[in-house]
Amino acid sequence: MNLLTVKDILQHSPFADAELIAGFDGETRHVRWLHVMEILDFSGLLHGKEMILTTGVGLAKNEAAPRTYVEQLVEGGASALCIELGTYLEEIPAEMVETANKNQFPIIVFQHQVRFIDLSQTINSILVNAHHQNLKELDEVSHQLQILTSKPNGYAHIVKFLYERTGLPIYYIPVHEDSLCYPGSVKTYLKEFEGRVRDYDFHRAYSGTPPFALKHTFVLAQSIDMMGQSWGVLGIQLPHGEKDELLSLMLDRATLAIGNHLLRTKYHEEQQLHQEQTWVNDLINQKIPNENQAMAKIGNYKKGNHEMSYRMVVLTITNQGESFSGSAEDIHFHIALTLRNYFERKNYRPFICRMKSYQLAVLIVKHAESSRKDTLNPKELEESLNTKNAGGMSCEFGISQPYTCLTAAHSAFEEAEQMIQLRQMSQKKMSAFFEEAGIFQLLMNVKEETYIEHFVAQHLRPLYQYDSSHAPYLLETLKVYLRNHCVKIEAARELHIARQTLYSRLDKIEELLGFDVAEQPKKRLAVEIALEAADMYK
Repeated sequence: MNLLTVKDILQHSPFADAELIAGFDGETRHVRWLHVMEILDFSGLLHGKEMILTTGVGLAKNEAAPRTYVEQLVEGGASALCIELGTYLEEIPAEMVETANKNQFPIIVFQHQVRFIDLSQTINSILVNAHHQNLKELDEVSHQLQILTSKPNGYAHIVKFLYERTGLPIYYIPVHEDSLCYPGSVKTYLKEFEGRVRDYDFHRAYSGTPPFALKHTFVLAQSIDMMGQSWGVLGIQLPHGEKDELLSLMLDRATLAIGNHLLRTKYHEEQQLHQEQTWVNDLINQKIPNENQAMAKIGNYKKGNHEMSYRMVVLTITNQGESFSGSAEDIHFHIALTLRNYFERKNYRPFICRMKSYQLAVLIVKHAESSRKDTLNPKELEESLNTKNAGGMSCEFGISQPYTCLTAAHSAFEEAEQMIQLRQMSQKKMSAFFEEAGIFQLLMNVKEETYIEHFVAQHLRPLYQYDSSHAPYLLETLKVYLRNHCVKIEAARELHIARQTLYSRLDKIEELLGFDVAEQPKKRLAVEIALEAADMYK
């Protein structure tokens, strides 16, 4: 990577007579500059990665404890210490060697007098040339990255290019997509790295942080930031815990390139969303007069005797959440991406429309030739939304029955909205599918709630009045009895009561209602509808 380490410098001729006596495990430390420093109070003078040259005059005069001197060099970020023996020091104190070994800090000695100016001039020239090569390589990398941003799935090309350029494994953890690594052989590390990243806030600034341990290796990571928030993390796996300046700069350029690619992708997707929004909105508001004009948007989905079918999915944000820092537009865009990915995996073609500040409508079209069974799973969709849009946000959604005529989209939209309303009103969690709503399909379309209230009162008032003045068990007993198809032994078992107790309750229920529940099906049906309606408006 054109960055010299302590080991590299020791290979050059000026260090031919030098001997490494401590900190052997620190040979991989990078060196940015050789610096002659005889003073012992050097706080604030070091910038990091300096190799310090000294005759040890301060140590010989006992101006500082040898252990403290080494610890201060380590804290200051120095890469190594070179000491000339003979003039002031005859040998290196044992405590210095011990402290250096403990901190993996190399100590190099010259057994004779050396010209520091020759050392620094030769090595610093090499370092300057290496720095120049780094800038040249960085410029080439930036140019290649810029080209890759314009390719489809540019982030994948960037990850592969960065691996080929550095020879080190690369990890990409996006916020809203599946994670990626290159080469594939390091997938065992990918899951752990993803877990480490997701344990932190994605908005945490990774830039400038040291590499962190990952199993038996290290990863240098940086956040991909744009539009005021993080869109993922890019990481390079290192063979050691030493931060590499050139790798850090390459990582910075790569995150910028991925950010630019995501911005370009976001722009195109928003254009697509805008076009879809206009079309779906016109369908819902009945502004497209005939089926041919409606079909022109999606092409001919009718093949042979098979017809295109679609559903309308309406999603309402019930709680935006406090920890999501994006704007309303960002939230809708993230949800739209999640919905699009989910429905495409289920073999649907989604068309998304933002109806209100808190509501999205999705017209999902199933291709006529598709042989796959309808695999929509509301629970799976809900889990996907919760996973991809973390931050306390919650949603409610409803799904219409299948339709074949696009001009009926307004009816599909109403059905999906009704299912949201029903799921919010119901005491028990109901299915999101309109076709599974049963009698509620009828009840939800009764425009005047007073009609339903009168209907419930007409059929159930005697039971409500009795339960309010006695132990409240007749209504519950009736529900269980009807749910078990008027089979008394099953109803008694579910209620955990003796059959004689059930018989006594049923006698009282039939006395109050004025008819035999098991023997008069039409009246029984009216009571069942009234019970369902009462639960809905409770």
